[in-house]
Amino acid sequence: MNIHMRVPSGLKNKCYENEICLLGHISHAGSFLRQGPKIREGCQWCLLCCPEMPKYPGGETALRTFLAENLKYPEEAKVKKLSGKVYVSFILDETGKVTNAKVVKGVDPLLDKEALRVVNLLPQWEPGKDEGKPVKVSYTIPVKFSLD
Repeated sequence: MNIHMRVPSGLKNKCYENEICLLGHISHAGSFLRQGPKIREGCQWCLLCCPEMPKYPGGETALRTFLAENLKYPEEAKVKKLSGKVYVSFILDETGKVTNAKVVKGVDPLLDKEALRVVNLLPQWEPGKDEGKPVKVSYTIPVKFSLD
């Protein structure tokens, strides 16, 4: 099975505060070469990908709509003319609930905090499944801030 993952620059070969570690290596071209399709979360495991990935209710378009409708551009960030993409990683547990949300690539603390707030508001997803059983799955989304 081939797994293709895009890893934002700056995320390569890092472990984060809650000890979520990629099991594998990043190639020179930026591709993820896996040793196993799991990451370690404390002493538990969750999948990076699975045969049935989690689904947001209403699909990707509904996810983008939710983010756009709930995102509140911080006033101080507007004054400072801050913009960019904040990458937020989280675990979708076996019930589809968003847990352990963390900013893995930020822009500025003002935007990072708002991106994290909105991701934590996400409703329950349809959980990912492996061999028909619900499993924890790691997910990363970009939250775009633009002053257009």
